[in-house]
Amino acid sequence: MPGRNDQTIRIQRLTPDDADLFRTIRLEALRTTPLAFCASHDVEAAEPAAAFAGRLQRNAVFGAFAGDDVIGMAGFSLSEKNPGRGLVWGMYVRPDRQGQGIGARLLAAVMDHARDLVETLGLSVVAENDGARALYERHGFRETGSQSRHLPDDGRMIREILMDLSLRS
Repeated sequence: MPGRNDQTIRIQRLTPDDADLFRTIRLEALRTTPLAFCASHDVEAAEPAAAFAGRLQRNAVFGAFAGDDVIGMAGFSLSEKNPGRGLVWGMYVRPDRQGQGIGARLLAAVMDHARDLVETLGLSVVAENDGARALYERHGFRETGSQSRHLPDDGRMIREILMDLSLRS
């Protein structure tokens, strides 16, 4: 199908001016795959646009675009607790676009950005999300442990796998 392979996809860092695009894809991710994020769609949907612009100011967030349509995202932030450590968060690709290498390109953008800033990248992934775990493992992330968390909207407990990648090897 024309226009559906990852060669037509553009990856770019979002700026505070892209707050509406970021809000759209973030809320879609929370609505579509709530187990993956341990965040509340309703809480974030109630946040003003300025809150999303602020996140873009404080973090590096990359968007995947098909034309002008944002179809995926991945974020990077510096760890507040551990200097030299960064965190990958908010990784999402629309379900109808998965399996086209877009997640790999978003993750590569985060890794490239982080390389000069931190020694280690960490992330958490829901234990049952085999596809995401495989993607992270292909990029060199290794399991370091697990944790249980409650989902904010309904209180269900989920298990997350913690993974790290050394950027200095």
